[in-house]
Amino acid sequence: MLPPITCRPWVLSVQSHVVHGHVGNKSAVFPLQVLGFEVDAVNTVQFSNHTGYKGGFRGTRLEGEQLRDLMEGLRINELPARRNGGGYSHLLVGYIGSASCVRELLSEVTWLKERNPGIRCVIDPVMGDHGRLYVSEEVADLISKELIPHAGMLTPNQFELETLTGIKLDGYATARLACEMLHARGVETVVVSSLEPESLPGRQRDSIHLYASQRVEGGLLTSRQYIVDQPMVDGVYVGTGDLLAALLLAAEEKHPNDLPSALEVACSTMQAVLRRTLRERGPGGELSLVGSKLDIESPSVDVICSRLWSEADSVSASQPESCFVLTRDRPPIRGIIFDMDGTLTECKIDFRGLRETLGVPVGADIITWVNNTITGQARAEAETIIQEFESRGMDAVELQAGIDELLDACRGRGVRTAIATRNSKASVDAIINRLGNNHFDPIVTRDYEFRKPDPRVALTICSGWGLAPDEVLFVGDSEDDILTGRGAGCQTCLVGDMNHHGEAGKGRNRIGFADHTVRTLADLLSRVLCSST
Repeated sequence: MLPPITCRPWVLSVQSHVVHGHVGNKSAVFPLQVLGFEVDAVNTVQFSNHTGYKGGFRGTRLEGEQLRDLMEGLRINELPARRNGGGYSHLLVGYIGSASCVRELLSEVTWLKERNPGIRCVIDPVMGDHGRLYVSEEVADLISKELIPHAGMLTPNQFELETLTGIKLDGYATARLACEMLHARGVETVVVSSLEPESLPGRQRDSIHLYASQRVEGGLLTSRQYIVDQPMVDGVYVGTGDLLAALLLAAEEKHPNDLPSALEVACSTMQAVLRRTLRERGPGGELSLVGSKLDIESPSVDVICSRLWSEADSVSASQPESCFVLTRDRPPIRGIIFDMDGTLTECKIDFRGLRETLGVPVGADIITWVNNTITGQARAEAETIIQEFESRGMDAVELQAGIDELLDACRGRGVRTAIATRNSKASVDAIINRLGNNHFDPIVTRDYEFRKPDPRVALTICSGWGLAPDEVLFVGDSEDDILTGRGAGCQTCLVGDMNHHGEAGKGRNRIGFADHTVRTLADLLSRVLCSST
């Protein structure tokens, strides 16, 4: 008997198939395989080509009894055999044209969950578009009432979202309400593949707007909303929804608990495929998937996922299209507290070498470990070593691009600025000298009574400024920075990818509870500060 197959992700993909072209499984299977997923495909229809061709199409639909036979064959042979105990890791569902097939799939989901209770169900509720259904009302009703609650991630288009919820979208507030209805039915993540520009006042008309909502467990918020603006590619392409669902499944597996990164990777890959298709096959051509193999494997992330604050249903037309939408009852930013290494500067301190020299365990904060573990002369020697590493780092340090423009904008708007860092005062002084002017007051270093992530670091600065914490933005590149700001009640902004320091505990995935996420200080200026003042 052959040994079980290695525990790589394994997808059961249930959707349409065409002999020619790329829709349904022909659009989803290849990208998933390229990205390292095993895929078993069940074809709910077998068509000659997609239904948009002028000459029509030929083929057959899968009925419930046929689906039952296929699944029974898998059961008899205990397939797939995987080293983690068997069962599929993911179920991907797309177009199903037969009501009997939907009913049978519902019963098969029970078996799939018995084999793997943690199976992730990604469902693209393919029912229609542009105001009309292209499945029967019976199929639409089964999908809406019985299939949707099984979805961990749901990827409707705008028409499908309106059909599922009965809510006509006319702005951010109604989009959020519709998604909240689906969250209440058990769906963790809703990704609306495209919202019509007319539904989003203030956003560009020549862009595709992907809208996402993710349920939040506990806390004051029940969900978080995001938007990704993408340039529109000339032509109307068939199979993009199927491709997007597959790319989201793969990106979510690679970036668990980090929906913004997953959205950016999936949308950037989609853009690359569409651009290549336009070049090779012209507007509206069949997707050039094979030609996009390298783009799928190693996409260049060139879109940005923005966090939306809430009930706001419009944006001032004078704001840049990339500005965040801030909730109306959130006060404007009047002060900004900056971290230093990795935020204002490109960190050049060899933290790994410093950790090895001092013998600091992986995962422990260096300064805290030294203060709590070493005493007497040994501590003095350790502090000298830290200062030497910092000094060498400061000699090679570079200021982050956009810092001058950002600080000038803060000064022009009357926004107070401060630094909160665990560096020494000498290190901060070196940066101030590079800037040629001290824009920051106060400057809190590790010599201060409290250190990040203690929220009293931020609270003391806010008190000194005479500002309420929610009028202050805490900006940094690490989890400790965000925890400090959140603990004090400040607004928070994560800069970069949290991977500059090369330290365990700092190089984690981007954390979803930062209010804003930007790549650069220039983004901080254009996308956060501009939308608040």
